[in-house]
Amino acid sequence: MAPARPVDELVELTGWAGRVEAGSAWDAVESALGLRLPADVKELSERFPTGTFCSFVEVYAPPEAFLAELRDALELLREQDELPYPVHPAPGGLLPWAGTTEGHRLCWLTADPDPDRWSVVFCDDEFEQWGEHPGGAVAFLRDLMSGRFRHDLLDEHLEGCDPVFDQI
Repeated sequence: MAPARPVDELVELTGWAGRVEAGSAWDAVESALGLRLPADVKELSERFPTGTFCSFVEVYAPPEAFLAELRDALELLREQDELPYPVHPAPGGLLPWAGTTEGHRLCWLTADPDPDRWSVVFCDDEFEQWGEHPGGAVAFLRDLMSGRFRHDLLDEHLEGCDPVFDQI
């Protein structure tokens, strides 16, 4: 039996039964950014609409909403004087993909030429505390919701949280 895909594990973990058809709109997003995005974020947008995981992590779907939020987050990152990573479109730069209700930024570190191998980098709302998860967006969400991944920056916001998804 083939192992479950992270997006299927996330669906099972949260009990989410909905589905969204994102279609080919990802082509326009990738064209606007000038790069290919990880397959898992496309899968995520086909399974989950705009909403929050554990009333904390905010994700945006459909692709048009994702692009609008990404552009706003990129602008905010570029306004910062000193970051420990470059920002897209710099080679290997941070590319935001989600945020939190507390203003944390969740980004991909685009250093690998294969977007399906990008890790997740996150920071607080002041861009002072940073952390990294070795997997992609869906693996990060799955590991965060299941308790497989812990980080001081995120733990206080997830303490006692049921792994649920709420559509906005």
